[in-house]
Amino acid sequence: SVYAGSMKGLKQIAEKLSSMPGKRILLFAVGMSDPNKQPEALAPAVERLFPGDAKNNVQLFCFRGAVDEGRLSFGHKLIMKMIKKATESGKDSTGMNKADAMSKEAITPLLEAIR
Repeated sequence: SVYAGSMKGLKQIAEKLSSMPGKRILLFAVGMSDPNKQPEALAPAVERLFPGDAKNNVQLFCFRGAVDEGRLSFGHKLIMKMIKKATESGKDSTGMNKADAMSKEAITPLLEAIR
């Protein structure tokens, strides 16, 4: 998942894959922000954790997810409330509801890369 410009587990993945040079790495991230902007936000982390030629083997796919407010911690609920207030209608620039923005069709590029 993507949170504040970082990707959960990315450091651990990079550490494990450092012993396997030349391996193709397909990463996917799920977050509520615009998936077209997520690669830009995550690029510094990918550059830092996959140095040199290793980053050339990394493909990053970003998707929108969903939020189950009942499963969020108090702190995350507070953050979500602040974000919702910051946006006039609780919708982002695409007009999608922030609670559930998943799309099965969006994963097509990842599935094609796997094949």
